[in-house]
Amino acid sequence: MKKKIIKTRWNLLFDPKAGYRELLDVTFEQSLIEYLLLVLFLGVLSAVFIFFSNIIKAVYIGILYKADIQFMNMLNYTLGQASGTIFFYFFAGTFILFAISLVVDGFFRDIKYIRLLQIFFIALTPFLLFGWIPFLSYTLLIWSIFLLVQGIRYEKTQKKVVRTSINNRD
Repeated sequence: MKKKIIKTRWNLLFDPKAGYRELLDVTFEQSLIEYLLLVLFLGVLSAVFIFFSNIIKAVYIGILYKADIQFMNMLNYTLGQASGTIFFYFFAGTFILFAISLVVDGFFRDIKYIRLLQIFFIALTPFLLFGWIPFLSYTLLIWSIFLLVQGIRYEKTQKKVVRTSINNRD
């Protein structure tokens, strides 16, 4: 399942229209599960990256400058920083996303809020796949905004559901 999620999100990065067509056909619950799995993946990958980069830096400084490094204290600090990173990604990926989506929903009242959240889940794909690389933040932000605009544009072109229809349950 994880490989399928990453593969469909990877395809979205290169062809947003086809990706939105495919990803917006799934239910909101499935989109939410996929999004949370990708947030977990990003958090763990970032934590591993931070952990090993701090270990490598400490060993490098210890060898190059012959510094007396207390590796047990450094390991404790590094583990705390790595686990804090995982919790930060869950916080940023849920509560902050929810707050931003409420603000954006005020500007796009013609799109259902559930669909807007799905578009947000999809638009954050660049961050969820490459966010663990520290120097790509601004590029990923621009890419995510582009995907958000593409998703909103795609959703506005879709056939509207009649108000009394059974499909108007969201």
